[in-house]
Amino acid sequence: SAKKFILGNTEGEAEGVDVMVNGTEKGTQEWQETLNYGTIIEGIKSNSALNKVVIDIPADQQKAKVYVGKLGGAAAGATYVKYTPVTMPVARLDTELTATDKTKNLVVVGGPCVNKEAYNALNITSVQYPACGAASTIPENAAIIKIVPDYPATGKYTVVVAGWEAANTRTACAVIQQYATLLKGQAVSAVKVTSATTAGITPL
Repeated sequence: SAKKFILGNTEGEAEGVDVMVNGTEKGTQEWQETLNYGTIIEGIKSNSALNKVVIDIPADQQKAKVYVGKLGGAAAGATYVKYTPVTMPVARLDTELTATDKTKNLVVVGGPCVNKEAYNALNITSVQYPACGAASTIPENAAIIKIVPDYPATGKYTVVVAGWEAANTRTACAVIQQYATLLKGQAVSAVKVTSATTAGITPL
């Protein structure tokens, strides 16, 4: 009989191992994944459940230019920001950060139960690392997105994206990905996240 192709271990079910990106399981991710140069993996979770992977590969390396000014005509003193692709690896495990890394702004993903940089940035002193459960200072069954000033160095900032559980952290990451709409108008340094919707985001 003909062999049948399936993704992962279970037919008709999205699993993390269905799609791997740089060694990270993405098969249950509910949002698209954008890779270097603009390649996009579409509808990861829904397509994984159908035993398929949909990849959108652009004809050319993708870039973007964002202009700020009046709509139509010339605007005096207008400026623009040019976004260029990241061509060097920037992700690190907490155990891989170097002294040079700690002279820059950081985005720390994962709570103080699993990420020592989150533990340090949140200045937890009630327990030694790891700080889990209530000691983590993260609301139960939720996540936080918090801007910490003067960490890892004076004049630098760290954004902590951390959840009570891994699923909560993923939800907060989805919010970060859609910050232009979901975090629009937020004028606080920390928010609680229960869902990737405006209703699921509240100031702390």
